[in-house]
Amino acid sequence: MNFVNPMALFWLGLIPLIVLLYFLKLKRREIPISSTYLWKKSVMDLHVNAPFQRLRKNILLLLQILILAAAIFALAQPFLDVRGFERQSMIVLLDRSASMNARVGNRTRLDEAKKAAEALVADMSAGDQMAIIAFSTAADVVSPFSRSKSALRQAIRKITPGEGRTDIDAALEVASNLARLRQNPEVALISDGRFPAGSEIEMQRVNKFTYLSVGESAPNLAITALDLRRGLEMGGDVEAFVRVENFSPSAQTVTVILKLNGREFDARQVDIPAGGSASRLFGGLGDVEGILEASIEHSAKDALAADDRALAILVKQERLRVILATEWGHFFEKDLKLDPDVDYGKIGEEEVAAGGPFVLAGALPADVVILDGMVPESLSPGGYLIVGQVPPIEGFAIEGELEDPVALDWNSSHPAMRFVNLENLWVNKATKFAYPKAARVLVESQEGPLILSYDSQGVRLICLAFDVRQTNWPLRVSFPIFLSNALRWLGGRDRSELGRQALTGGVLPISAGPEVSVSVETPSGKDLRVESSGTTQRFFNQTEEVGLYTIHYPEDRVERYAVNLLSSAESDLEPAKKITVSDQDVEATIGEIRTNREIWWPLILAAFLVLLLEWYIYNRRVQI
Repeated sequence: MNFVNPMALFWLGLIPLIVLLYFLKLKRREIPISSTYLWKKSVMDLHVNAPFQRLRKNILLLLQILILAAAIFALAQPFLDVRGFERQSMIVLLDRSASMNARVGNRTRLDEAKKAAEALVADMSAGDQMAIIAFSTAADVVSPFSRSKSALRQAIRKITPGEGRTDIDAALEVASNLARLRQNPEVALISDGRFPAGSEIEMQRVNKFTYLSVGESAPNLAITALDLRRGLEMGGDVEAFVRVENFSPSAQTVTVILKLNGREFDARQVDIPAGGSASRLFGGLGDVEGILEASIEHSAKDALAADDRALAILVKQERLRVILATEWGHFFEKDLKLDPDVDYGKIGEEEVAAGGPFVLAGALPADVVILDGMVPESLSPGGYLIVGQVPPIEGFAIEGELEDPVALDWNSSHPAMRFVNLENLWVNKATKFAYPKAARVLVESQEGPLILSYDSQGVRLICLAFDVRQTNWPLRVSFPIFLSNALRWLGGRDRSELGRQALTGGVLPISAGPEVSVSVETPSGKDLRVESSGTTQRFFNQTEEVGLYTIHYPEDRVERYAVNLLSSAESDLEPAKKITVSDQDVEATIGEIRTNREIWWPLILAAFLVLLLEWYIYNRRVQI
C-alpha cells in the first residue's frame, strides 16, 4: 500500500489526545444520600474518571480511535498496486497477425493474448467499460464499449488467427476514433510488438497507453523474398530469386526446393549463419505458365509455418508497347533495344505537341510514353516517364534550381526502385519542384526531390527532375535496372504481373464489366462475391490468408493469384521490449497490467459506520 498524501499521517498524533481525555477527572457536586445501592453506575464512572489509574477496557474509546484513524488514512489517499485498470473506459488492441501464430508447446501467442484480454475483463469493476479491437492487415472493432463481461469474453473468444502483416497504424487510428467517444480512456495493446516502429498516429485523448507483451523468443526459418524477372543473359527466360532468413541463435542448413506445377524443378542446400540470410537464383524456368512454389526443408525447430513456403503464378506476358519522345535519346534507346519484353517506337516534338493518346505502328495504343525533355499541354490516361520537365498536372510547379544535388535517400520499397542503388550518383543540376499531395518522393536530395511518382485519376507517371545527359547515371548499372522497373510499373506489368503474386493484406485487381458477376475463392475454400464498383475495375482486399486465390468470371473463366507473407518483421519471433507510438517509447509490460487503485473512499465509509456504532453503544449505556 502507498499513499498519495503521506503527510496526512502526522494527524495520527491526535489519537493520544483522545486517550488523554479518558484520564481527565470530572468535577462533581457532592450530595449526601441514604444508600449507594441505586448509584452503582455513578460509582463506576467515578473510578473511570479517576486520574493516573490503569486504563480500563472501554469500547467507546476503541471505536473513537478507529473513527479518527480511518478518517486520517482516507485523508492520506492510500492506493494499491493491483491488476487491471482504473474505473473508466479502456480500449484493448489485440494483435492477430501472422507472428501471433507462433507456437510454443500447445499454445500460440494469440492464445496468450486472448487469455490476457480475458484477465482484463475479469478485473473490471462496476461502471467500467471496455471496447475490443482485433487487428492484423486491417483493424476491426469486435466489441464496442460495453459493461457486460460475458459479451466481452464472447467477443474475445471469437477472434480468429490471421496470416497477415501487422498494420499498427490502422489499429491506432481506430482506437483514436473510439477514444473521442469517452473521457480520457486507457489503451492496452496486447501484442508481440513485431511491427515497424514510429507510428505517427496521435493519441491525444488517451489517458494512459500500455503495451502488454506476449510470447517468448522462438527459433524460426523463413522465406522472406520470392522475386521473378526475366534474365537478359538467358534469352528472356524467367528467373526466380529466393531469400531465406535464419531467426535462430545457431547456424542452420536448409534445403530450398523449387516446384513448377507440382513437380520438383530444382533443390539446393544452403548454410545460413545465426541471425543471417542466404539467397539463391534459380534460372532456366523458360516462358511457361503455371504455379511456382518455393519451400524450405530443415531439421531445426520452427515455430511458424506460414513463412515456410511462397507461391507465384507464372503467366505469359504481352510485350510492353513503349513510345520514346526525344530529340536525342541514345541512352534510353540503347536499353529499350536490350529489353526482351519491350516493343518501342519514336516520335518527335511535333507529335507530342499534338497531344495523346499516343499509338505505335498498327494503331496499337502505347502502354508507356517516355517524354524526354518535352511534354504535351495535358496528359491522357496512361503511363508516363517524364525527364527534365514539369508534368502538366495541377500541383506540379517549378520553384527554382538545384546545383550539384546529392541523392541522400531513396524509397527502395517502391516497385520502380527495387534493387536500385544510387550511391555515387552525380547530377550537375536539377529542377526544384513543388508537387501535389498525391505524389510520392522516390529519391530525395539535400534541397528537394530528384525523382517523384504520381498515380491518380488514371495517370501514372514518374518524373525525373534532371536531364540524364547531365549525370553519370546512364553509365552505371542501376540505370537499366531503374528503367526496366519503371516501365513495368508504369505499364501495370511489374513483377506481380509476371509472377502474379501479392502480399497478405494486398489488393487483387479484377477487370470485369459493371454487370458481370465475379467471385473469389480463398485458400480456405470460402467463396466471396465481389460487388461491382460501377466501373470496369474492381478490387478484392480480403487477402489475409496465405495461399492461392481463384477469381471466377462468367463462362468458367478463372484467374489465379498467389498471396504470400514474405515479411522479416513477422518472421522474427523475438518479442519487442519496447515500441514507439506517437514519438513516445513505450516499455513492455510482462504478465499483468497493473495500476494504482485508490481506496480512500472505503475508509470514509468505514469511519461513518463505526461512528454510527459508537453512537448506538453510547445511547444503550446511558441510563436514567
